Amino acid sequence: MSMQLRFLGAAGQVTGSAHLLEIGDKRILIDCGMYQERAFLERNWASFPVPPSSIDAVLLTHAHLDHCGLLPKLVRDGFSGKIWATAPTLRLASLVMTDIARIQAEDAGIKQARHAREGRQGEHDGELLYTGYDVRRTEAHFREARFGEPLSPVDGVSVRFLLAGHILGAALLEVTARDAGKTRKLVFSGDLGRRDMPIVPDPAVLHEADYIVLETTYGDRDHPDEDTEAVLADIVNDTVDRGGNLVVPSFAIERAQQLLLHFSHLLGSGRIPPLRVYLDSPMAIDATAIYRRMLTFVDGPAREMLRGREWRDTRRLIETVRSPVASRALDAIHGTAVLIAGSGMCTGGASSST
Repeated sequence: MSMQLRFLGAAGQVTGSAHLLEIGDKRILIDCGMYQERAFLERNWASFPVPPSSIDAVLLTHAHLDHCGLLPKLVRDGFSGKIWATAPTLRLASLVMTDIARIQAEDAGIKQARHAREGRQGEHDGELLYTGYDVRRTEAHFREARFGEPLSPVDGVSVRFLLAGHILGAALLEVTARDAGKTRKLVFSGDLGRRDMPIVPDPAVLHEADYIVLETTYGDRDHPDEDTEAVLADIVNDTVDRGGNLVVPSFAIERAQQLLLHFSHLLGSGRIPPLRVYLDSPMAIDATAIYRRMLTFVDGPAREMLRGREWRDTRRLIETVRSPVASRALDAIHGTAVLIAGSGMCTGGASSST
């Protein structure tokens, strides 16, 4: 069998991850992500480079939008195979895709009304990438992959999902197949995390591969080895001394949960005063619930802390905020509080309106 790899996205830009591995007459798609950079948004509406019906299986590295966001469009347009991912990734991907379907529907109505007032028609007015129904259809294709256990998405191909250390359930993929009479091992990194992070286990160490497809988002950066909680405590205590409130923009998945863990630890240890912490992001609230239901995938120390007394004692100081009305009410807070707000890049959500 011959082997060919095609990069359908995340090549020349950061988002839109999609790699097509062709082995003989079989096609495996690694990730099917949405484009998020403004310059490339139009690509989300373009037809897939190959007919979705010709793809035999999908391997999903993790649940971030730029890796899973176009799966419902793939299914709607004809894909009928299995979508393999770890259990946390399947849960989180459902959350992410459902949220995007909702946002699209809401935004479409707002944009159409605005364009009607302005007497013009915008590109893709009323055209949705996919709906909540498409998300439910996509979930019917989900199959669970277990970390470290080989599976065969198509005949003659073996895949292992290994820890990537990025977000809960994130995996790097080790693909083994025959190519021109020889056994080849390909590794797809997905998104890699750092070692010694507070929630997810360290990324796996691989000792051999014939080809590696590696993400390099932060490949030119040396992250400082600093005590995150010490820095956070200094910032909070300085804010308390000045009588202010602290707004922390945060991504809904992983970063929000890390912050909750840090604040719980700081409150429990008395390194910051007993102030209120508000999580103002419905998606982060739902993602946190998934994290708590899937503690077996959480790193040991964090798992023990989430099960322990410190978390139970400090959780009463952490409030969740779901509705826009409750979110706006936070503007009238008296006394120092911490607001963990979506989105992490201040492009929407509570962080852009606080």
